[in-house]
Amino acid sequence: MTKSKMILSLVALIGASLVFVVATFAWLTVTNENSLANLIHHFNDAETVSILEYSTDGVTYSPISSISIDNAVPGDVLYYRVAIENVGNVDLLTSVFLWGFTDSPADPLGDTTNYTNGQTLRDVLLIDSTNSATAETIVSTSMTTLIGTLPPGVDFDQALFGVAHNIPIAASETEYVYFTITVDPDAGNDYQNLNLDISQIQVSSVG
Repeated sequence: MTKSKMILSLVALIGASLVFVVATFAWLTVTNENSLANLIHHFNDAETVSILEYSTDGVTYSPISSISIDNAVPGDVLYYRVAIENVGNVDLLTSVFLWGFTDSPADPLGDTTNYTNGQTLRDVLLIDSTNSATAETIVSTSMTTLIGTLPPGVDFDQALFGVAHNIPIAASETEYVYFTITVDPDAGNDYQNLNLDISQIQVSSVG
């Protein structure tokens, strides 16, 4: 597994925010590509530095710019956290969302029956989340459940769900948003050779 450090640029803008992180999940051979160079934070009177980090054990985290996961099987757990440092002089409320989900076969040249039949990894990837600022948690909940029912005309490539909501970050302090993605231990063979792209992570802060 290759780990390389990319500390995200400091930005101070007004409005909504988008953080573009491309993550690809595939069955058995799973590769995540996170492009952090385009990470943009939009804030009201705020200055922050954010770092995406990965851990193999949920204890020791290292900054990353890409995630490479090989031989993922039911029961595997992927550990992440986002360190958000408030380097300004205004207290913030910050929310973090995963946004944009696109299904495809992991290997287009392999057996694509499961994909053709409409199977999706959203149903067997479970989310747990917590943060260092509040008691808010998500416990072993599928992506499909967290996304919920979509409005008419909205597809999953426009869907989103939050892993942290309005966590307080005091001026000159750092808070952490932790989330794990677990392959459901009960996932069967009908979820093989599936891929799910997560196109964006959105981090929104207001002062």
